[in-house]
Amino acid sequence: MKNMLIILSVATGGSPSCWHPGASTPAPAQKETPMTTVGALAQPSPSLPGEQYVDTEYVYTDSSGKRLVIQNSLPKGGLTHTDPMGKAHVYAVFWTRVLNETDQPCTLTIEFPAKASALPSSPGVYYRVVLPSVAMNPENASLYNYGLANLKLILDSGVLQPASLMRTRDPGASGAFYVVVLANKGVTGTSRTGFRVNGQQLVYRINGHETTCGAVSLKQLELRK
Repeated sequence: MKNMLIILSVATGGSPSCWHPGASTPAPAQKETPMTTVGALAQPSPSLPGEQYVDTEYVYTDSSGKRLVIQNSLPKGGLTHTDPMGKAHVYAVFWTRVLNETDQPCTLTIEFPAKASALPSSPGVYYRVVLPSVAMNPENASLYNYGLANLKLILDSGVLQPASLMRTRDPGASGAFYVVVLANKGVTGTSRTGFRVNGQQLVYRINGHETTCGAVSLKQLELRK
């Protein structure tokens, strides 16, 4: 758990000790590393709320050259959660924003199993993904856990259930959703996650491990080189 706590302090701006259970709320996070952009931007992205917390950005274009942008955040959290059966987990809160600049509605369908999955980069670590139904407001990105309220209730009800989410972004619209990762113990090394598109499949990456987790409705998307 110590490794996870040290890593998450990068996203929170606090010292590792701030993440021990029962500690006070840490100071607002400040992003210390440049955002990684995958795919060149056709034009500079406008300044968006919460952008200083973005870790990776994937830029795709459709057959007409219009863009779909997926932004994945850095982690916050790092405290422990004890589920209704008395089992302790380490958790981290992330968010993903989708900006649809195409002429068609874009629907993302996401599904994760209830069964915990092994994380190959960290032997002995097993993780689950919880997808809160509440929308994420990027204006709240500086808040503790990115403003995600009622986290204990969300985790208690979702820790042993399959996770699913469907979100549609109309042309010209954007929106963000939360992703909470639960693990039986802290990881070794960095803690980074995110979604990307492969054809019409949605792929989720966690510390270099990728798994297909859903679909995107837009066709003929190409990652900008």
